Amino acid sequence: MKNTFKRAISILLVAVMLFGTSPLAGLVGLDLPELDFLRTEAEAAEEATSGECGENLMWSLDLDTGVLTISGAGAMWDWRNDIGAPWFSHKSAIKSATISDGVTSIGDCAFFYCDSLESVTISDSVTSIGYYAFDDCHGLTSVTIGNGVKSIGDSAFAYCNSLASITIPDSVTSIGDYAFDDCNSLENVTIGNGVTSIGDSAFYGCASLASITVNSANTAYSSDEYGVLFNKNKTVLVKYPEGNARNSYTIPDSVTSIVDNAFYSCDSLSSITVDSANTAYSSDEYGVLFNRNKTVLVRYPEKNTIKSYAIPDSVTSIDKYAFSYCTNLASVTIGNSLTRIGGFAFYSCGSLKSIVIGNSVTRIEDCAFVFCSGLESVTIPNSVKSIEDCAFDFCADLKDVYYGGSKSDWKKIRMSRKNEYLTSANIHYGICDSEETQVPDNTPSYDASVIDAALVAEPSQAKISYGDSIVLHVDSAKIPEGGKVQWYLSNGNFSHTISSDGTTCTITPAKSGDTTVTAIVCDAEGNVVSADKQAMTSKAGFIDKIIAFFKKLFGLTKVYDQ
Repeated sequence: MKNTFKRAISILLVAVMLFGTSPLAGLVGLDLPELDFLRTEAEAAEEATSGECGENLMWSLDLDTGVLTISGAGAMWDWRNDIGAPWFSHKSAIKSATISDGVTSIGDCAFFYCDSLESVTISDSVTSIGYYAFDDCHGLTSVTIGNGVKSIGDSAFAYCNSLASITIPDSVTSIGDYAFDDCNSLENVTIGNGVTSIGDSAFYGCASLASITVNSANTAYSSDEYGVLFNKNKTVLVKYPEGNARNSYTIPDSVTSIVDNAFYSCDSLSSITVDSANTAYSSDEYGVLFNRNKTVLVRYPEKNTIKSYAIPDSVTSIDKYAFSYCTNLASVTIGNSLTRIGGFAFYSCGSLKSIVIGNSVTRIEDCAFVFCSGLESVTIPNSVKSIEDCAFDFCADLKDVYYGGSKSDWKKIRMSRKNEYLTSANIHYGICDSEETQVPDNTPSYDASVIDAALVAEPSQAKISYGDSIVLHVDSAKIPEGGKVQWYLSNGNFSHTISSDGTTCTITPAKSGDTTVTAIVCDAEGNVVSADKQAMTSKAGFIDKIIAFFKKLFGLTKVYDQ
């Protein structure tokens, strides 16, 4: 009986969908207005071309002309991008929008993803444009912002890919974060005299943006003759237009601060220089931008033609996106003073094939090498303690990882998600012991000794002054055929250079303190056959460095031959 009832209901529903309720009513002799419940709310909304959009606001859409009109008095409601405004079901039919006089705000996500929308006219009564209000309106080519608008919300016009120019009226005081993010056809922006706040990455990803012009009466911002955006007195460089065609740019002497991502994706720049009178920034012979004393690498120019670059040992940090989109770079060596590699530092360096990371780095941050699609090898010191999310994601060509520690050391690294290309590569361990093997305390010596005995305070210790070097060596005749020598420093107080055949290691003080240098000899199968240790003391304190400076100045520095 139950199945028969279900079958009858199914037939009834099919008949309603095919013929509507009227023929069915005539067939059975019943009035069936109540069957309107079979239409869903979404279907009813699709048919609606007008309705409420605020407490005192109405919307109406002319399907013939594609004109959407918002009228009434007061504020528009806010929506979410997963729900959409009531006209969202007609988004493909909307060609233009008019926000009439009397409307005081454009709600959050009001026109989100209305990708057929071509033009918008905003009346002077509107005071605010909400978050994501016109986000993803890919067809939008013309926007007239009324002279009453005071604020443009976060991502308000993000991904408006057809928008070629925008004029921010004098009434606007704030432009939100990512307000014009990825408007990749936007060529010029004019900012009125009222803007006092420009959010983070407001013009990020605007690949065609050639210039930003600020009204000279603006009290918070200014621009130079090249269309570069600054704060009023040009102490802060806010944004270099990504589509500016110049291949070089000189930072004015007034600049004391550069906003993160200010030079992001500037794909014509091959050199960034700094006015000689600037006290905050400097550049090197390759046109790479640093802070004044070269401890921070700010930006490597995107179109620099250098194929191989060695980050100076003076650098202790790399700014976010510092090397992003540097597609000419094939190899990078990171100096021994750097302790961390910042997020997105080498983002999308597609030609980068190899990278050598200095032996003071302890942390490789999120997405540091993401989209380095040509990366084939990376050298990672055993100082690294954590490799964070997506650090090597989308590095499909990565084949070899040269790790300075042992297999057991590698397993101790805190490895976050989406680093499968790194972990599945061939790992070559710098200390070739098995997981359980420890470097023996009492092993036969393979003549790991200091060449210049005058520098040895006693047999177990060598004291090295700053500016001097000392060389350890292993007798190559005693290395098994096909074997190799691995060198290991217990901390980063010294920099070291290993000879091409691996038999010698030149030790140079970098910081004060002690370290132990270990030479490990392996046979052709990677088995440890011998190891020896040499304790070292680095005299590289502040006073030692001053003394070394004057020694070098007066030609008193001692040179030790290998």
